[in-house]
Amino acid sequence: MKKIFVFVGSLLLCGGLHAQNKRSLVDIDRELKQAKSTATAEALIESIADTTPQTDEDVSILGRLMDKYPVQGQKALTKIKDPKLSKAVEIECAKKISQFKADKDKDWSKLPAEDRMAKLNSFLSGQAMMAVLGNLKNKDSIPFLKQYVVPEYDGTLSYTASVAIGRIAPNDAAVFQELWDKKTVKSINYGAYGQSVLKEVAQKLQDAKISGAEGDALRAKAKIELLEGRTPEEKQMLKEIVLHHPDGELRKQAGEAVVKALMFHPSQGDVDFVLEWTKNPKEVSGGFSMTYMRDHFDNRFVPAIIRYLREGDNYDRGKAVELASQYKIKEALPLLKECVVKDSDPSVRGSCRIAYWKITGEMIPEFTPKDAAELEAYLTNPRMIAFHEKMADDNPRKKKFYALKSAFEKYKSQR
Repeated sequence: MKKIFVFVGSLLLCGGLHAQNKRSLVDIDRELKQAKSTATAEALIESIADTTPQTDEDVSILGRLMDKYPVQGQKALTKIKDPKLSKAVEIECAKKISQFKADKDKDWSKLPAEDRMAKLNSFLSGQAMMAVLGNLKNKDSIPFLKQYVVPEYDGTLSYTASVAIGRIAPNDAAVFQELWDKKTVKSINYGAYGQSVLKEVAQKLQDAKISGAEGDALRAKAKIELLEGRTPEEKQMLKEIVLHHPDGELRKQAGEAVVKALMFHPSQGDVDFVLEWTKNPKEVSGGFSMTYMRDHFDNRFVPAIIRYLREGDNYDRGKAVELASQYKIKEALPLLKECVVKDSDPSVRGSCRIAYWKITGEMIPEFTPKDAAELEAYLTNPRMIAFHEKMADDNPRKKKFYALKSAFEKYKSQR
């Protein structure tokens, strides 16, 4: 009999838990108002996060609950999947932003801490609701979101609204143009319109009449370096810009973007493009190619790496040294050996020395007077000696330290 009671009790408990999981926001709201114990209230508050709003009434109640319980409320908010609830979300979003904007002329630092926190919660909840509207992809929400891409809301809210619009209408030329033409709003995300942005900026910067300041503003607005060639057309446009566009700064920004396109969206012909891109080591965008070469090494890149070792700027030479070391490019050894004492940049000289040692096992016993003075101070520092002596004999850092020490002693003995 006792076992029967236990079994029945288990069924009742499971049934109760199942019913609790199915509890609606209407039920939670009503029971919170009637809760007589702190434990009961806390359990109800946490259950908000596990609830999926199903009706306009649920969304309205959730909006009200988020004033007090923003963390749990935002978790429930993200579960909304029905585009038909977009209008209800818009209504609550507008309320949150109104709450945030109220008292906008007051010094918020003088408001009570509780009021400041309430405003912060309203702001974050409004942002979260904009994001949900973007996820629901209901085109009827575009006019609502557009009203926040205006100077009054320029900043995080205009940016969030533009991201949501982009999710709803990606690559919509008309929507893009309307956002692009908002000259007085600085914080707009054009990530969903990469191809349109590229066309707009590339065409305008072909005009020699564009002033330096105007060109800078145009490039800053577009943020082309954040693109990543999500479509084959966008990727091809980025490639064309870095190879042929007359504006050097645009090529540089497109260089950052094209590396992302190569790495995240690989396609046939990428290696051939990189070979073409790196023919001139003086090209302002070309140095970005070495990020791609590092993770997608091809033996055909060796001549390009040699060119950067010989003719690149300090940063690009340093990157080329890293590649030569990582892939043990023996063709680079003569340049690395020469670099050890002749390169103009001390950090590049040091990198060349270590790269040569990693490839050959030989630490070149030649130093510039300045490098010799700095190295002697380093090698004779008691702390450095003690630090390396404690390492295991096969530790690469210890091996490098004593290889340097041996080369430096040989250097001194020859003088």
